[in-house]
Amino acid sequence: MHSNVGTKCKNENGILLAEQIIILLQQAGEKVNPRIKASTLIDRVPTFKQTLDQTAMSKDKNIILKRAFTAMYRVLKNNTDVYDYFTDLKIPEITPTVSVLDTLLTFTHKGINKDYKTPASI
Repeated sequence: MHSNVGTKCKNENGILLAEQIIILLQQAGEKVNPRIKASTLIDRVPTFKQTLDQTAMSKDKNIILKRAFTAMYRVLKNNTDVYDYFTDLKIPEITPTVSVLDTLLTFTHKGINKDYKTPASI
């Protein structure tokens, strides 16, 4: 994740969700296409989970979910090298709602890009 992500994206939950996706991809390794339920991803960001739990109306929860997941996808595309690091990475841009938090996000790729070099300064 690029160090300037905080100045480019104001949605902290989106940044934290993107961080969890990167961790998931790294832990899965080169040959595994990981998947995770949206609810599990949310559980891995306690401050985001707390925000959702403290919001009473489903309509408001869905707005929070949409903003956070939209920010997450934007951060992954614009503020990380994850698409360069993994060959042919596909991240589904699914925005869950309160009624479908069990939606499964499956990430596919064809392994680690052998030509990838970490930029000197990001």
